[in-house]
Amino acid sequence: DYNIEFRFLRPDGETRWLAARGRVFERVDGCRHFIGLNWDITGHKELEERVRTSERRFREMANAAPAMIWVTNEQHECIFLSRRWSEFTGQAEEQGLGYGWIDAVHPDDRAHMRETFLAASERGEAFELDYRLQTADGGYRWAIDVGRPRFDEAGKFCGFVGSVTDAHDRREAQLALETARRAAEAANESKSVFLANMSHEIRTPMTAILGYAEMLQEHVTGEEAQGCLSTIRSNGDYLLQIINDILDLSKIEAGKMDIDVERIEPVRIVEDVRGIMEVRAAERGLKLDVHYTTPIPAHVESDAKRLKQILINLVGNAIKFTHEGGVTIRVSAGGSQLRFDVADTGIGMHDEQRERLFIPFSQGDSMIAQQFGGTGLGLAISQRLAAMLGGEIVCESRPNEGSTFSTTIEIGDLQDVTMIDPDQVLEALEPQKHASEEIRLNAHVLVVDDRRDIRLLSKHFITKAGGTVSEAEDGLLAIETVRQAIAQDIVFDLILLDMQMPNLDGHDTARQLRQMGFSGPIIALTANAMQGDMNKCLQAGCNGYISKPFDQAAMLQKIDEMLKSGMEPRI
Repeated sequence: DYNIEFRFLRPDGETRWLAARGRVFERVDGCRHFIGLNWDITGHKELEERVRTSERRFREMANAAPAMIWVTNEQHECIFLSRRWSEFTGQAEEQGLGYGWIDAVHPDDRAHMRETFLAASERGEAFELDYRLQTADGGYRWAIDVGRPRFDEAGKFCGFVGSVTDAHDRREAQLALETARRAAEAANESKSVFLANMSHEIRTPMTAILGYAEMLQEHVTGEEAQGCLSTIRSNGDYLLQIINDILDLSKIEAGKMDIDVERIEPVRIVEDVRGIMEVRAAERGLKLDVHYTTPIPAHVESDAKRLKQILINLVGNAIKFTHEGGVTIRVSAGGSQLRFDVADTGIGMHDEQRERLFIPFSQGDSMIAQQFGGTGLGLAISQRLAAMLGGEIVCESRPNEGSTFSTTIEIGDLQDVTMIDPDQVLEALEPQKHASEEIRLNAHVLVVDDRRDIRLLSKHFITKAGGTVSEAEDGLLAIETVRQAIAQDIVFDLILLDMQMPNLDGHDTARQLRQMGFSGPIIALTANAMQGDMNKCLQAGCNGYISKPFDQAAMLQKIDEMLKSGMEPRI
């Protein structure tokens, strides 16, 4: 019998492939002969050649690739491994085929790798997994294995094709970044704790310094003594402003500065700033003007406190660096932004000084710092606050020709917002109460604070306004005082509660008071600087808070506000 394939030259010169199959037959007379069949297999041979060429190219490309290329069949046996696999793992190609490649995977990673591989196979889906792969020198490196399913023409799953990439350096970098991130978070948390403690340790004595200076002014009549007390208060306020600037910058850098977006009246904000800063301008013989160059939205969504902080800082700087002339605030609306230009006729600055304006603790130059003072924080904080409000601050200035600081804030779509002419509505604005003499109290207040000087100061302010005060030195005594009041039918209309006290802090005290059934207003006295600390006070059961240091007007205004809020005190 024979079974051969050969090339056949046709008469026209074309070469074709033929297959010949034959068998030997023996006749009755003993002679043998062949019976066979020849047929043209040229197309089949060409297909085989294309397949061999394709396989050869695949192997060449796979072996040239930096990744380790592999192929499995439907039984999950590895039927191909590129040369890079052997170079990386030290396994010979025949060792890695079949299931031998698993021996190169770290023993602790095999179970997870196998589960992922089999689950993807069952679903006929791609997979990606990380595991440690042994190297030729006996060590292990992290690798990423990515596999894609293969299907035949009928859609039947017939294995995977994939690649393994050395990802050890990337993983180490990710671990380093994660470690750095955790360290940064821990540092920020430590910074927040430090800020809270520093705020408490500084603001609490500042409360006594400013409060008792204010109290003494009520009893001292001599002009010289009054001047001394005014000096104490003004310098205390200046020191407090520096403290606030440092805390604000630290809060922003620690990511603890929150924006409280609410419905605000821009005209009211500007007029409040005018009212506050006109006195300071007049003291220097300057004029402060406000011009509205376009209609202004009646209401916008923004943070009134932060916007006012920015404007007061810009106007305060303009007044500080202006010897004669005046300061002008120009307000306009355009697009989705409000714009505030604060222009002065002051000393101005050159380009090099302008480049340092928004750098923390930096001023125009050393002579400026020596002559005008300040920490160099105001503009840095204002710029960051403006960014948090969706805008920015830019400056135009020339030496001896004055400066213009322009800040913008984002206010959104104005299509359905009422636009007003501020000059026509200014007379309709109701003046806000600031004087403590306007507030009279008819209330019994429990003051809870571990510092005697703060209790006495609070008691003085409240009793002067007509109220009655009881005292408690800490949270435990406050709870006992309320418990005794229940037995004696004594009603506390309001509780002033310090948040940082020994034995039982203000947060736990407020919770227990609420559990006892006290439903009257509780005002937190807090020296902490973070917005999150304020929220904790409210979550603990307080209705509001007063930040230290406080003055008589601030305390009485908050107490009056809480008492008029409609809450019925109940023990």
